[in-house]
Amino acid sequence: MSVQVPLFEKGDKKPSKVATKVEEIVGEGFDVAKFVENFEVLAEASGTVPKLRQLIRTLAVSGRLTKQRSGEDARELLTALKTANAGTVRKKLPGDDEEIDAPAQLPGNWCWARFLDVASIDSNLVDPAKFLDAPHVAPDNIEKGTGRLIEYRTVREDGVTSNKHRFFPRQIVYSKIRPNLSKVVVVDFEGVCSADMYPITSRIDRAYLHQFMLSQVFLDQVVKEDNRLAMPKVNQEQLGSTLVAVPPLAEQKRIVAKVDQLMALCDELEAKQTKKRETGARLTKSALDALTSAEGPDEFDAAWNRVVENFDVLIDRAEKVGELRRTVLELAVRGRLVAHSTSSVEIEALLATVAKQRHSLLEGKRKGGRGHGDDDHTESCQQDPYEVPTGWRWCTLRDVAGHIVDGTHHTPRYVERGMDFISAKDIRNGRVTFEGCKQISREEFEDLTKRCRPKRGDVLVTKSGSIGEVALVETDRQFTLFESVAMVPVVQAVNSQYVAYVVYLGATGQFGAEKQRGVAVRHLHLVDLRKLPFPLPPRAEQDRIVAKVEHMMKICDLLEERLRQAEDRASKLVEAVVRELVA
Repeated sequence: MSVQVPLFEKGDKKPSKVATKVEEIVGEGFDVAKFVENFEVLAEASGTVPKLRQLIRTLAVSGRLTKQRSGEDARELLTALKTANAGTVRKKLPGDDEEIDAPAQLPGNWCWARFLDVASIDSNLVDPAKFLDAPHVAPDNIEKGTGRLIEYRTVREDGVTSNKHRFFPRQIVYSKIRPNLSKVVVVDFEGVCSADMYPITSRIDRAYLHQFMLSQVFLDQVVKEDNRLAMPKVNQEQLGSTLVAVPPLAEQKRIVAKVDQLMALCDELEAKQTKKRETGARLTKSALDALTSAEGPDEFDAAWNRVVENFDVLIDRAEKVGELRRTVLELAVRGRLVAHSTSSVEIEALLATVAKQRHSLLEGKRKGGRGHGDDDHTESCQQDPYEVPTGWRWCTLRDVAGHIVDGTHHTPRYVERGMDFISAKDIRNGRVTFEGCKQISREEFEDLTKRCRPKRGDVLVTKSGSIGEVALVETDRQFTLFESVAMVPVVQAVNSQYVAYVVYLGATGQFGAEKQRGVAVRHLHLVDLRKLPFPLPPRAEQDRIVAKVEHMMKICDLLEERLRQAEDRASKLVEAVVRELVA
């Protein structure tokens, strides 16, 4: 799983096409064999192409990507630059009178120089009204970490009114805000850029300086110097005093050529990964379609076995397992997983029992003084969402539960030690998580539980913020709820776990999307939750459905864990190889 494209094809002792290209490009200069051996492993491990790009730049600006040649010396270049700039007065920078503290060791014919010794930071603020049809480049128009310019518009189209910097062809444009995003680009046209960007004129090879400014070596320096938390920003003094690793001019050009070629290979591998993901998505969809279109339990079991047997091909990332889980649940509540009876006798008997138990629960609430009239009547679905087996019936969530209520709408006084107070953040992965939950006093707890006191077998669902997290109460531990969580006290005649499936699918599906309200924070109101459409099978069938779903979910858990372990191994492999190569 961690190596999608092997370096050597089965039965082939020759390196792959990409590995051969890498060897041709890199040549001598560092451990070629090690780099070639691991190039595709690095690239193919999930989400590591950006790390590979950064590795290439780190090797490039540390002199490990090219072979140094005798007769070339960067000191001669810097001397020539000083001579050429003898008539200009450079701004004095902190540390100018001190010996440079080198961030890392460089080849003998390289040297460190301050940014303002190899480039100028130009300030040319202009009135945008005089450049209405000029290109306008803002930080959002530069791709993070790649140095690519993405779609931009004109000054007129962007409605620019405040002063902007004017830039010219062959300059570097660098975003000084949020430096960790590494937004820097070489432009080949004239235009204006945000006042939060610096137009820079390079006195060394501008493509090399561009790559250096994209490197981790540069980023570590500018981030280290910045102490703003709300809006990180690099000022001119900080940028000007940043150290640049300067190779001889001819080597700068060789470095740029090799970096460009390796980046092109990264693009190629990234495109292959994208194509594989798209192919995988189609295969996954086809497999899930086979599950949903299965006619009867036997055909479903056959389709499910095909998914499990070909899991590595169909589900290539742990996140995709969620799609499989949801498909299983959708089929479960449609009567597609297990055999069912066509007789109406069982369901009619169940409905009668449910009605009696529900009436008993509501009577208890009324005697406690906290009853609500809107729960006293049952209500059939206004329209059946989909067709269910003959022996099933459509009803609503309120029809299979007592009083559906949420927690207190007033923030209680929290204490260090007391009774558990559960909010939406404590409902995760189908469980109530008590670790880290708020605590309230015993006195306040007793008052709040007059409204809401969850018990074993109740179903909880988050109804504010992150809507649709569902948990089945499987403990006798005492706790109460905040208003962000609703409690569904399920009647004994109905399987609570089955209810949890239906509530989850409804709250996170089309019903929940249509019923959510609010702008800044979304809410699913109780009046709507109570009307959630509920497909009710006979009790014996509910139990069979739950047993089968739980079995399938355990398989999904095992497969997901296997994927996560593979991804973790791939990530650790990448980190180990990167550490070894840059050591």
